[in-house]
Amino acid sequence: MTLAAAACATFAAQPQTAPAPGGPLDALGCERSEVEQRGYQVVDADTVVWLIRADRSRGDAIGNVDAYDELTLRVHSLPDGRYALRVVVDAFQVTQGDTAGKVGIDPSPQARRDVREILEACGAPADGT
Repeated sequence: MTLAAAACATFAAQPQTAPAPGGPLDALGCERSEVEQRGYQVVDADTVVWLIRADRSRGDAIGNVDAYDELTLRVHSLPDGRYALRVVVDAFQVTQGDTAGKVGIDPSPQARRDVREILEACGAPADGT
């Protein structure tokens, strides 16, 4: 494996899913409330395509570099008429100044826990009970 391929593999976001009780707007509302309670700033919300994108500064800025965790939350329609929640956790760092840019990094352990907790709060158990 090349170094570039290894680096990309490190940053690959793995989606987490859960059945969604109720309709897509209820699920989206629950997800939005949960991300805001956890200190994320909603940067994109679309009730037509059932999507929320939110990020949170890690607060560990070093010099001109800031790191952020990012969540992308979607509600999907299933063939049987039910809905599913899907959350992808990602992270990036932003450099300001002469070397300005945005680079993918590993999500924080807290962001990974946030995903599980959001799905538990807004999703139904997998067996439907």
